[in-house]
Amino acid sequence: MIPWFIATERFTPEDKAWSKYIKWSGLGQLKELVSLDTSLCPTVLPNIKDEYWPHIVNENFLTRFFLDFDFLSKQIQNVPEKNVLCVFRNPAQLPQAPSVADFQLLGYDLLEVYGADISALSNCGGFPNVFANSELPMLLTNLSKAQRKQHVETALGVVGLSDRIHHFPRQLSGGQEQRVTIARAIVSDPTFLLCDEPTGDLDRKSADEIMELILRLVKEFKKTVLMVTHDPVVAARADITLHLEKGVLVEADRLQTVSSGGAR
Repeated sequence: MIPWFIATERFTPEDKAWSKYIKWSGLGQLKELVSLDTSLCPTVLPNIKDEYWPHIVNENFLTRFFLDFDFLSKQIQNVPEKNVLCVFRNPAQLPQAPSVADFQLLGYDLLEVYGADISALSNCGGFPNVFANSELPMLLTNLSKAQRKQHVETALGVVGLSDRIHHFPRQLSGGQEQRVTIARAIVSDPTFLLCDEPTGDLDRKSADEIMELILRLVKEFKKTVLMVTHDPVVAARADITLHLEKGVLVEADRLQTVSSGGAR
C-alpha cells in the first residue's frame, strides 16, 4: 500500500461558513473539521506547477495528492494554517501510520477510486442522513457503491427504518437512533453481535421494541448475540443469563442457589 499525502486548509470556528455548517450538521461540539471534501477544506496548493508532476498522483484526476511527503513538506512550509492528511486507497488491511518525523496519526480516512472528494473522515462533521452513516462499515470491503446501497437498504428495512433513510440523525427519536446503531452492526451480515447496554438510555416502550428486534435477529436471522445489561426485564428475555459476581461470571441458576444457601 502506497500512502498518498494532501495538504488542506483548516476548517474551524474562525471560518465564515462554520456557523452555517454547524447549524446544518447539528454538531455544536466540534472544534475543527478535517475532511477531504474540497468545499470545506480546499487544498493549500490549488495550482499544479511543472515541478509537481513527478511527485503527484496523476490518475483519475487525483492530482491534489502527493506521493512524496518530503517534497510536499517543502512546498507548504510557509503556509501557516494547514492539515496534512495521509490516505491509503482501497487498503487490503488496516494501514499503519507512515514513519514520518512530526507526523501524528489522529485517525483513519477512506478514499474510493472515483470518489476522491467523498471522505469518511468528514463523518466527524456529520454525514447528512441515516443511509450514509449505516454505509460506513462497508467502505472497507470490495463491494461496489450499488451493492453497498442494497445492503444498507436491507439492514434499515430489518430494523424498520426504510422510511427514515434520508433523515438527519437529529430528526430521529432515541429508539430510532438505537435502531440505526443496530443497522450499522448488521449491515455487513456478521454472525455475532456484541450489544453493550442496547436499551440503557431508552424508555420502557422503546426498550421493549429494541429487544423485539434483537430477538428477531436471533430467531429469524440466526445471529448470536452477547448482550450486557443492568435491566432485569431485558435480561429475563435472554436464553442464557450470566451474572458478574465479584469479577467472575456465574450462571443465573447457580447464583440463585448460592444466594439461597447463604440465607439459611
